[in-house]
Amino acid sequence: MRHNYVTTLLTLFFLILSQFAIGKGMKAELVEVQARPIEGAFIEINWVNIIPPHLEVEYSYYEIERSLNGLSFSTLATLSHSDAVDEYRYEDSFNLKENVDIYYRIKVVDTDGLITFSHLAVTQIEFAREGLKNVYPNPISSMTDMNLTFFNVSDTPYGIKVVDYMGRIVFRASDLQPTFGKQTVSVPIGNWMPGIYTILYHTEGIREGKKILIY
Repeated sequence: MRHNYVTTLLTLFFLILSQFAIGKGMKAELVEVQARPIEGAFIEINWVNIIPPHLEVEYSYYEIERSLNGLSFSTLATLSHSDAVDEYRYEDSFNLKENVDIYYRIKVVDTDGLITFSHLAVTQIEFAREGLKNVYPNPISSMTDMNLTFFNVSDTPYGIKVVDYMGRIVFRASDLQPTFGKQTVSVPIGNWMPGIYTILYHTEGIREGKKILIY
């Protein structure tokens, strides 16, 4: 009789333990991660928590991990969990030398120290041609800084100039030293008159421009 009682208790104990383990293991499926290339210059990683209300989960922080083979991962950054944030974002300015598949996953650490992982997100960024990739914000108001995003694949200095609709130069910068990969340069608008301006980028063998509206 006592043997049956002990057996029942042990069975109940392991049943509860297994259910607890299943609940813990589910955490890896409660973070949805996506990765996508932006302008051929960097990869944006987004993830969201999709925790059902009945499952009590308290996350502590996240680690963004990257791999080129889907097996060996390295940590890129650590972000703290916030109950006020539903979606997280990270930019990976990876210095690619060729077109390859890149794997990402989110390492999730809860307040008990338990570690789980999201599913893998795989993407590919094409080896981008260097140049001016983005102007932000656009349109932009006067007396504001304009942010120019470049993508560099060489150490050749480059220059930029901004001209108004009549072709008059309102800003010029020469012999800028590139940083491999994504690089952002801020340009003060100052008291430029409202209108359409052209941002001209030039380096060895490359010349291109983008329009911007100042109001």
